[in-house]
Amino acid sequence: MGSFALTVALCSLAAGIGGGLALRLLPSLRLRLAGLALLASGLPLVAVVASGLIMFDTRHDALVTLIAAAASAAAFVGALLLSRSISLPLRSLSLTARRLADGELEARAEISGPSELRAVATVVNEMSTSLDGLLRAQRELVAAASHDLRTPLTNLRAAAEALEDGVGDPVQHIASLQVQVERMTFLVDDLLDLSRLDAGVVALDLAETELEALLDGCLALYAADARAARVSLVRECPAGLRGRCDPLQLGRVLSNLVGNAIRHTPPGGRVVISARPGVEVSVVDTGSGLPPGAGERVFERFWRGDESRVAGGTGLGLAIARAIVELHGGTIRVADAPGGGACFTFTLP
Repeated sequence: MGSFALTVALCSLAAGIGGGLALRLLPSLRLRLAGLALLASGLPLVAVVASGLIMFDTRHDALVTLIAAAASAAAFVGALLLSRSISLPLRSLSLTARRLADGELEARAEISGPSELRAVATVVNEMSTSLDGLLRAQRELVAAASHDLRTPLTNLRAAAEALEDGVGDPVQHIASLQVQVERMTFLVDDLLDLSRLDAGVVALDLAETELEALLDGCLALYAADARAARVSLVRECPAGLRGRCDPLQLGRVLSNLVGNAIRHTPPGGRVVISARPGVEVSVVDTGSGLPPGAGERVFERFWRGDESRVAGGTGLGLAIARAIVELHGGTIRVADAPGGGACFTFTLP
C-alpha cells in the first residue's frame, strides 16, 4: 500500500513538472493559464481514477470516479474564471498601450484586476499623463519661442527695408539691427543651453568651492547694474563655508537669480544673497513679490504672468537655473519674502 502510494505520488510529481515545463512553450499568457488550470484539475483526477481502477473492484468505483471528476471539473472552471480575471485586465492594458503608441495620449487604462495589475494600470495612466504634459509643454515652448522670435524678426525686416529704400538715418537702422540680432542670439543660446541641460549632456566640473568667493564674484558682476537701479547688494556668508559644485554653472544660477531680483526691485530697495551650511543659498529682494498664483510656475519656460518676474529677459533664465541645480542633485524653490519681495532658495546635496 505504501509503495503504491509513493509510486502514484512520484508519477504525479513527474507529470506535474513535465506539464509545467511544457506550458512554458505556449505563446500567450491566456493559453498558459488555461493549460495550468487543466493540469491542476486533470492531474488529481487521473491519479484518483488510476488508483481506483488498480486498487478497487467494487460497485463504488463509479461513484468515487464521479465525485473525483466533479471535483476536478469544479476546479477547472474555477481556474478558468481566475485566468479570465487576469487576462481581461491584461488585454485592457494592452489596448491602452496600443492607443498610446498610436498617439492617443488621452487614453487611460481601467483600474481593475488583482493588486499587481491595478498597480501596473496606475503606472500606465501616470505615464500617459506625463507624456501628455510633456508634449503640451513642448508645443507651448515652440509657440512661445516663435512668438519671442517674431518681434525681432519683424524689426529686422523693417530696418532692412528702410535701409534698402534709403529712409531714415542709416546709423539708427544699423544700431537697431544689432540690437535685434543680439536679442535673438540670447534667446537661441538659452534654448540650446536648456536643451543640453534637459538631455543631460552638460558635464559638471565638481570641486570644493569657497562659497564666499563665489557670492563676491556675483556681486562684483552686478555692482554696476545695482548702482544704476539704485539697489543695494548685500552678501551674508560665513567665512570658510565650502560646497562641492561646479563654480561656473553655479555662478550662472546666481547670476540669473540676482539679475532677476535687481530688475524687479524698486529704487531704494536691496537684494540680499546669503549662504548657510547645508549648503543652502538664498536670494531675497524687497520688490513687489510674486504675482498672485505664480508659485513654482515662475520656473516654467517662457511663463509670463502679469508683472511676471521673468519679464524683461528671454523667459528662460529661471528654467535654466532650476535645470542646473537639479543637475547638481539639488532643489530650488521660491516663496514670498517676509515684508514683501521674493525669496529664491536652492540647496545642494
